[in-house]
Amino acid sequence: MKAFAFVMPTFLLMIIILPLFSVPLRSVASALLDPETLYAFQLSVFTASVATALALLVAIPSGYSLSKGCRFSRVLKAISMIPLALPPVALGALLLIFFSRTPLGNLVNSVIPIVFNVPGLIVAQFVVAYPISLRVIESSMHMLDEELLTLSRVYGCDGLCLIRKVILPIIAPGLRAASLLSFARSLGEFGASVTLAGAIRFKTETLPIAIYLTLSSGELEKTLALIFVTAMLSLILFIIGEGNEGAGS
Repeated sequence: MKAFAFVMPTFLLMIIILPLFSVPLRSVASALLDPETLYAFQLSVFTASVATALALLVAIPSGYSLSKGCRFSRVLKAISMIPLALPPVALGALLLIFFSRTPLGNLVNSVIPIVFNVPGLIVAQFVVAYPISLRVIESSMHMLDEELLTLSRVYGCDGLCLIRKVILPIIAPGLRAASLLSFARSLGEFGASVTLAGAIRFKTETLPIAIYLTLSSGELEKTLALIFVTAMLSLILFIIGEGNEGAGS
């Protein structure tokens, strides 16, 4: 039975590594240092980091409220999960129409240029990452002991003190998991991002968008280099996440 644990990892490694040998490895290596590859890498890390931070910022108080069974909690949770069910391109189309065809969206877009700009990448990534953060954090909030929270308040630990010294340490494992999964989801986001922010070289060119652009133009070596960078970054993230989980347990 243990052999089954190796089946999918072996298959995934094969489809990541073997295509590299279909072109000269020297060309792939040089493509790794190409300015376009470096730009896409830096932009991806930046936008995914900001989107993850925003998702956590909203998900922590929302998850706390939902875990306590607030009014309409089931409906609110169901609505929050909609981005997970919608096709990414449909989600991107809705965001594009909202920010370009509605009064509120136009107002926001006039203050912060979102459509076909870097903030559009962050918005798209935030929308797809938020449900993941909310789901994980809300589950972690169920670990909070109401008696402990009440006792902390009795001893004068309330507000920010309660959050910083009691709540956050308890939900820390869930917070790390939410951060990792949200960042990974943001890093790999394509459909909503390309629809809202466009596929503009050296402007809104994240790693997934760069892969799309280079593959469309027949730049196979650069495509493989970009895929390799994305795969290695994801692998490192999940190895770190597994290490933290092991240390926490």
